[in-house]
Amino acid sequence: MFFRDSSNTTTREYMIACALQADLIEAAAKRGYHLQVYLPAVDRDGFDIIFGDGDSMVPIQLKSTIGTAKTWDIHRSLFRPPYNLGSR
Repeated sequence: MFFRDSSNTTTREYMIACALQADLIEAAAKRGYHLQVYLPAVDRDGFDIIFGDGDSMVPIQLKSTIGTAKTWDIHRSLFRPPYNLGSR
């Protein structure tokens, strides 16, 4: 299967980045929020996609591994942004 084949890791990661970009731009547009998205040409600095809004920039590192990890160290600030973020 394509997604389980380890030789497709780069393609799988790119597909995730594109899907994430599309989903977040659509969600932001529905809320009237101007979201900027930057895709670095080279993954040298440790992030795959950068989101911005004119006030702040959030670099994101995507992982597309399929494994048996018991836990994932996820930064909950991505899911629980600061309270004042939406008070413009």
